[in-house]
Amino acid sequence: MKKGLTLLAAAALLSLGACGDDEDKEGTSGKAQTLSVSVNAQGRLIGIAPVKGGPVRIDFRNAAKNPYDLQLVRVDGGQSLAQVMRVIEGGEGGPIPSWLHGAGGVGTTKPGRSASATQVLPEGRYYAIASADTEGEREVKPATAALRVQGGESGGDLPSAPATVTATDYAFEAEGLKQGRNRIRFVNDGDELHHIVAFQLAPGKSVADVKRFFRTEKGRPPIVEGVESSTAVIDGKTEQVVDMEFANAGKWALVCFISDRKGGPPHAAKGMISEVEVG
Repeated sequence: MKKGLTLLAAAALLSLGACGDDEDKEGTSGKAQTLSVSVNAQGRLIGIAPVKGGPVRIDFRNAAKNPYDLQLVRVDGGQSLAQVMRVIEGGEGGPIPSWLHGAGGVGTTKPGRSASATQVLPEGRYYAIASADTEGEREVKPATAALRVQGGESGGDLPSAPATVTATDYAFEAEGLKQGRNRIRFVNDGDELHHIVAFQLAPGKSVADVKRFFRTEKGRPPIVEGVESSTAVIDGKTEQVVDMEFANAGKWALVCFISDRKGGPPHAAKGMISEVEVG
């Protein structure tokens, strides 16, 4: 569960793309609080502030030179940031303790771009972890901050979304995906942690080619480079409304690189690579 919980083995293809451009405010729930967070030019995480439990809209701005994602992690007890990072930065396929929860956030976002996610945050202790995608460059230390969610509601309504992606153990189903920016209801209906990494299939390629590539890591990646999109990681039986960018119409592959809580291979190795049509 490396690199902010979100990227894992995705580097086997190439660095992930952005979730989109600056977010418009239309269509969000009036009840949702807003938490505006950014990574500045020096790679520092700013804007983290206490919020009340319930629906929270996270606006994430990347002002750094590298792509960044923003992952929220909730802990059940008094676990420290150092304990959380030992899990995240541990070897691929290691176990994920029951006290650590994928609490959502925003997927990989290109420099100078913004993206948002709205989700219900229950009361508790959280850490915000912004990880840089520096494939082929010197590794950059993640930017981190503690986040406290106090009181408030234990539930609440999310904003409407014209598209839906549902993850199960171990597949995706999608409807309503269109070319361009999509507001998506990402539902994790499985028991395991999941995220979405979306790759457009190269002309003449299929999901079978993607599965073969991940199995062998030989040959040219069967995808269109530079148009990838992703989400943060969420726990089983939770959901969020997120922005994802599908640059082109056509066939895309939705992939999950997270491992089971007990450890083991990434979900992509268990067949969690699903083909979807983007209109």
